Amino acid sequence: MGFLSQMKKLLPVSSRSFHRHEEVSEANQQKLLHRLDEISNQIAGLHESQDDIRNRVIWQDGEANYRLERFQYLFWQLYRHEGESEEAAKIRFFHSLTPHGDNLMLMQDAGAALLHHFADICKRNNLLYWANGGTLLGAVRHGNFVPWDDDIDVYMPSDQLLKLKKIITEQEPQFRIRVMWDWIAACRQIRFMTSDPNCPAFVDIFPVYWVSSNPQTSGDKAVQARLDFQEKLWDTFASTSWATSSNYDDHLIPDDDSPLAQRLREFLAAAQKKLGQSVTFVDSEQKASGFVRGIENIPEPHPAHPYPKKDWVDIHPIKFRDFTLSAPSLDVTKTFLERTYGDWLSLPRDMFEMQNHRHFASITESQETRESLTRLIDSAQSLD
Repeated sequence: MGFLSQMKKLLPVSSRSFHRHEEVSEANQQKLLHRLDEISNQIAGLHESQDDIRNRVIWQDGEANYRLERFQYLFWQLYRHEGESEEAAKIRFFHSLTPHGDNLMLMQDAGAALLHHFADICKRNNLLYWANGGTLLGAVRHGNFVPWDDDIDVYMPSDQLLKLKKIITEQEPQFRIRVMWDWIAACRQIRFMTSDPNCPAFVDIFPVYWVSSNPQTSGDKAVQARLDFQEKLWDTFASTSWATSSNYDDHLIPDDDSPLAQRLREFLAAAQKKLGQSVTFVDSEQKASGFVRGIENIPEPHPAHPYPKKDWVDIHPIKFRDFTLSAPSLDVTKTFLERTYGDWLSLPRDMFEMQNHRHFASITESQETRESLTRLIDSAQSLD
């Protein structure tokens, strides 16, 4: 029995107005229920269509992946020389690729010159660093930059970074270390650059920290601490001009004596101290079992830790153009690249797009900038 029928029993029999209202309301209720049934059936049909579309997309995606894998397999078999391993054939192929466009080539030439200077300073002063990210991938796979990339990445222990800053300040005035806070990536950028303000080339230095605790568990905790640092930084500084400005350049501020920069340094120190409650940081390689990435770094898309000292401190020079960079052994390097990029010898989508990683190639339209980059290229000619 409906709700209105139940209510009728509580009222006088002669209540005609209520009786008429009940009839109309129950009729409307039936119409509403019927409409709800229709909507329910429509929703069920939409779910079935959605499931069918999803299944077709999954099948098509799987078919596309199968076709791509089959194409790559056939391509590599045809490309291989007789008696050549598949890996050797892939390396030969990637070494044959060249950058597209004069601006990108200019930036790569200038970047290579700056990297050569950086490597030379580290070599002369016995400073420890490792090629990292796309730079390490480029060195192994291309012997050069990744053809469609123009940035440079290195890892450097925090104690070595302090020494580098001191050396540059006291002995290498033609270079500088530029430190900036980046709101978009919620990170602190540390860059090795020339002292020429017209030169946009830089080497990104990612600080790493020595630990004596287990490198695997320490790395796990550092990755989570980095995620927590990022979220809390965005929450804490959301109302500052650093975050709210409509000007993109304002989202990159110097790590200087300003009140905001001081707050950021204190914020980072507090986050590092908190991580230090579960990870044992030490101040030198001699006391360490390995290292972890700094939580102020840009996050890794795919964490590549652990970084045990036994694998990373034993340096194996790797060729980059006509000079060498510091890297771990080839086996350790390949493991690092697999963790970071997956199958790093497969044909990447980037090679067909050629635009993804151009950080500042467009800047080279300025005549002053082009002249500055050319001077940087020339300055590396005298290096070994």
